[in-house]
Amino acid sequence: MAEEKEKDVTPQIEENVAEEAPKKGNKELFYESIRTNFPDVELGDDDEENYGKANELFGRIKKESDENRSKANKFQDALDADPAAAAAFMSFMEGTPLPTALRKYYDDDELTMKEGDEGYEDYKKAYDDRKAERQAAKERADAF
Repeated sequence: MAEEKEKDVTPQIEENVAEEAPKKGNKELFYESIRTNFPDVELGDDDEENYGKANELFGRIKKESDENRSKANKFQDALDADPAAAAAFMSFMEGTPLPTALRKYYDDDELTMKEGDEGYEDYKKAYDDRKAERQAAKERADAF
């Protein structure tokens, strides 16, 4: 009995002879990016009009970016000025309930303003406004 030669059952990989899809040009990529990321912007066939819309869009994005950067800088300055607030905020961002995060870094005297303290009038108004909001919410709930 002659030994049978084992058959190679490994599938043959055929070389991909199909041509690669042509690379997209910058103009096509630009339009694709606008359509994908800003579906509310309607682009037509007129390049000049489309470039105008894109310039308006970029202007809006730049303005929003500048505003966000300004807010972030102000926020960072406030945190830099008060390390305890920064630590409490980071703790809160990591999932600690806000009252717990505040309690960890502030005692009762630091969390309560007294008459004569700088900013007391704003503190008192915020407290009174919140108290009124809670009362109004309670009355609305009781009405149902």
